[in-house]
Amino acid sequence: MPLSRALVAASGYAVDKDVGAIRVWDGKTGKPVSAAIEEGPMRQAFGAVVSADGERVLLRVPEGVHIWDARSGERVASLADTAGGLSISEDGRLVLGSGPAGVDVWETRTGRKVGEIHQEMTYAAAFGAHGRFILLQGAAHRLQLFDAATRRPVGVPLHQEGRPRGIAFSRDAKRLVATSWGGEVKAWRVEDGKVLCRLHIPTLADPLDAEAGVAAAISADGRRILSRSPEGWAEVWDLEACQQLSEPLWQPGSWVRGAGFSDDGARILTVDDKGFARVWEMPETSAADSGPLAEAAEAVGGFEVDESGNAVPIAEPVARLQQLRAASARAGGNPGLVWKVMRWLFADPATRTISPFSSVKPSAGKAAGSSR
Repeated sequence: MPLSRALVAASGYAVDKDVGAIRVWDGKTGKPVSAAIEEGPMRQAFGAVVSADGERVLLRVPEGVHIWDARSGERVASLADTAGGLSISEDGRLVLGSGPAGVDVWETRTGRKVGEIHQEMTYAAAFGAHGRFILLQGAAHRLQLFDAATRRPVGVPLHQEGRPRGIAFSRDAKRLVATSWGGEVKAWRVEDGKVLCRLHIPTLADPLDAEAGVAAAISADGRRILSRSPEGWAEVWDLEACQQLSEPLWQPGSWVRGAGFSDDGARILTVDDKGFARVWEMPETSAADSGPLAEAAEAVGGFEVDESGNAVPIAEPVARLQQLRAASARAGGNPGLVWKVMRWLFADPATRTISPFSSVKPSAGKAAGSSR
């Protein structure tokens, strides 16, 4: 899906300023699923925010902030211009306008101001847990969670090294990931401020990266972090173990400017420096799932590595392979990534596909040719 002229949100929505239209895109098909929002001033737009459910779009234009119904393509309200950042709740019901003295809370249906939080030197604000909580980035790199209804502090202040670049919540707002401009990523348990994981996003040589950078994302269930590799590609981490879960998602000749998880965590959307959006499948797996594959490799080779790093012979390797074959057969109709690979390993080489992730089988012509 080429979006070289677009401002792109990680949830799969795009604003194409050149044609003056906003559309909501289906992350599976890459096709628009909403009406086009078109208006003359939209060509001068310099920022857009979309709710997670795709129902509301905030568009900053020279005269202020317009709120749109994405499905009907109609403008439903307008806000006075705010110099600070904008953030919209997942349900599209509320919007935050942040400034140095705090944040204002607005209702998207009417554009009416419904609340405010005063905090000096506020740099940014965001919603969490479907609009139930508000997070403010304040002085001395302090992060503080507030109850959106009462606007009172929740939990302890969280301290980050360096000026914040981006923040992201798990859906229940029990976990939080923040990224600094220096590339430091820290994940907390909000209740007691315990640090669960620390990562670092390296800065690339590209001047555009130094200006725009990238912020880490957290999955809705709070189990995974989406970061960026030294090559500039997206990679997935297990938050609890603080271990890498995936190889970098290879994007030759480009680097990631933004990335996010789908609501169910099954897909990842990345946007690169050339404006292209890509949707990736995220296999359901964990670090512990590598056990059967390691055991199969040891059984095939006849050796295992002990705690001292020495290769020692294993007992009854054939019996261990037979046990793994039986376990793969018992894995059911949706076995998951690891057992899918194991089933392919034990399948007949003459009839199985060319790889565990392909539907292509060796051609009959090749087989016939090899018999001559």
